[in-house]
Amino acid sequence: MPIKFFASAMIAALLMTGTARAVSPASGQGAQLPESTVAAATTLTEAEAIAAALDHASLTESEVSDIRARVERDDRRIHWEVRWRSGDWVYDFDIDPDTGAILEWDRDHEPAPKTEKPTEPAPAQELTREEAQAIALDHAGVTADQVTALRTHRDHDDRTPTYEIEFRVGRTEYEYEIHAGTGRILDFDRDD
Repeated sequence: MPIKFFASAMIAALLMTGTARAVSPASGQGAQLPESTVAAATTLTEAEAIAAALDHASLTESEVSDIRARVERDDRRIHWEVRWRSGDWVYDFDIDPDTGAILEWDRDHEPAPKTEKPTEPAPAQELTREEAQAIALDHAGVTADQVTALRTHRDHDDRTPTYEIEFRVGRTEYEYEIHAGTGRILDFDRDD
């Protein structure tokens, strides 16, 4: 009996008897093989499996992050599972453990979690309500006597001190968010 066949038969027997850690079928994942059986189950190394997947995707290791590779068994098939992120895309590969052939692969658009935007340090002296209103009116190109329904609210959006200013000129509504320390317009909306 050839050694390769014997090793595959041993691994299959181990898997059938429950020696491999089972993962819930509801999760869509197979069973990960114990470290001691990885060498016997594959002739392909982890580095070779990753290299085969990168080559198939036409990417280099420097273009990806969160690289994970492990030997798994799904649908009674032993294979390398290789996964990584490249920008807003997550790649998944199933690779033949002996030949390095790509058995299955997919790429899903999964935007990376947004990081909190940095807060701007508050200056020694903040704008007054009237100064913030003057910035908004100047930006809109209107004067105070043209404005109706002027409302100004002091807020701390994302730990940044702001003024939220709303007003009307005729039938047009304006909304501004102005940084209370710098006077910079953070957001502006005009609804005709």
